[in-house]
Amino acid sequence: GSLQIAVPLPYFNLIQQLAHLLGHFYAGGIGFRHLIDLYYVLKNIKSDGRDYKKLLDDLGLLSFTEGVMWVENTILGLDESYLVAEPSETKGKLVLREMERGGNFGYYDKRNKMWRKGVLIRAVMDSYRLFQLVSIQPSEAIKRLQWKLSNIKSMKKVLNVG
Repeated sequence: GSLQIAVPLPYFNLIQQLAHLLGHFYAGGIGFRHLIDLYYVLKNIKSDGRDYKKLLDDLGLLSFTEGVMWVENTILGLDESYLVAEPSETKGKLVLREMERGGNFGYYDKRNKMWRKGVLIRAVMDSYRLFQLVSIQPSEAIKRLQWKLSNIKSMKKVLNVG
């Protein structure tokens, strides 16, 4: 017989890619390779009548997606007919600045050199970065910021410094 391979539906693939990108964005950084992957996902979405804007809004991904769509269109040249949300230049420039500053997982981010100074300094620097990115996806940034701050309290107890 023939071998069958399961492939996710295009709209599921889109949502998974955007959620994955958002996680990378707040966890340290996204690289252009992530946006190239998304580029091809967007190119493969057929006009299926779905209201992607409403779906993205319901899932809490719309604000971030608006920035990503600007990068896809303006920087990578993806035709507007493939965009699933209205591109936002303001949000897009912030996404692009973070990509250029740090790359994939923030590997090239000079702010990360502070991380070698200790766990608490790293937590404070990460918190500051999250605070700067709150305009892209407020709920995600605040959730991650709360998690960071609760971890700082826990670390201080363990280290007996507070």
